[in-house]
Amino acid sequence: MNLYTFIKIFLAGLLFNFSFTPHGHSNPDENLKTIYVVADHWPTYTEAQGKGLYFEVIRRIYEPLGYTIKPQIIPFRRAISYINLAKTDIFLADDNLRYLAKLDIYNTAKILQPLMPLNQSLVTAIYWKNKRSD
Repeated sequence: MNLYTFIKIFLAGLLFNFSFTPHGHSNPDENLKTIYVVADHWPTYTEAQGKGLYFEVIRRIYEPLGYTIKPQIIPFRRAISYINLAKTDIFLADDNLRYLAKLDIYNTAKILQPLMPLNQSLVTAIYWKNKRSD
């Protein structure tokens, strides 16, 4: 993933879909206290076995409130279908909802996007005055 793509994906898009469908569990009380989180693999941020900075942030927010976090690394397109089918509660994704809405793959009426991003990158470019970088 190049720097531009990574910057574009601020990972701010905690795209919520709080439908709380059964997710294949038979105990409804257990389901109400479980938050399913999916994301594509981003090294150090979202890793296998539920490791990574963003999964840890979600755990620190919700576990003290009594929730169990169930993170899963899945391909981007499958994560989109999970959000559309209400198989997950949080989808860590691209923060530009207008861009995603143009793809016509999201049910944007069900998606809530946070006002502030989870992460931002500051890019500084330094160059010589009057010198071209060919």
